[in-house]
Amino acid sequence: MGCDHGDHQFINLEYCRVCTTCGIAEKRLCLDTFNLCSSPMVKNYSRKLRFKTKIDRMFFNHPKPQPTDPVWVFLQSCGTITCPREVRQALKNSKLVNKHYDNLKTICDCFTDFKIKKEDTIELHGFMVSQFNSIHSAWNFSQNLKFFSYTWLIRLFLTAVKSGYIAYLKPCTSKKRHIRYLRLLDTLMPKCSHLCDKIVNHVKSDIRLYCE
Repeated sequence: MGCDHGDHQFINLEYCRVCTTCGIAEKRLCLDTFNLCSSPMVKNYSRKLRFKTKIDRMFFNHPKPQPTDPVWVFLQSCGTITCPREVRQALKNSKLVNKHYDNLKTICDCFTDFKIKKEDTIELHGFMVSQFNSIHSAWNFSQNLKFFSYTWLIRLFLTAVKSGYIAYLKPCTSKKRHIRYLRLLDTLMPKCSHLCDKIVNHVKSDIRLYCE
């Protein structure tokens, strides 16, 4: 039996929707009629998968640009580049359609001598996925329509554990947006009681760490 109250609000998950008042979950299995060669079940946009893909590219260099991608030819024509900041600037000034900012570590490994201190990427990856899932779960059951910037969350987690991988991220440029995300995080924190205290304390300690 589904919820038949027209004034109730619903949270749409991948294959069901949940009434926020009744708690009733309704199966919603739809066929993908757009592409006949695709998987028959509709695959909605997944924030968890998007976040995981972004950090997979950073920590494990996968997925990476195809060998035929024009970014390789462009970077070979750039001359000497020495660090992530210079790679970012070169990509920013290019006319490439896909600039592959998420693959900055892979590009740096190929075209520069820049290195960071070796870290346990398996443990760091698991930590970040766990923290993201906590925030995402709390956001799902909140009334907030806008989500965080993935890059902002990645920077948040990496700064909290003092990881050198933060060098591969685009610096924070908007103090106003940063404050908005902090406030959103504060509203979600009571729903994420098991979220790492290290992150909570660090976020509230000094805003300048994120907006240099």
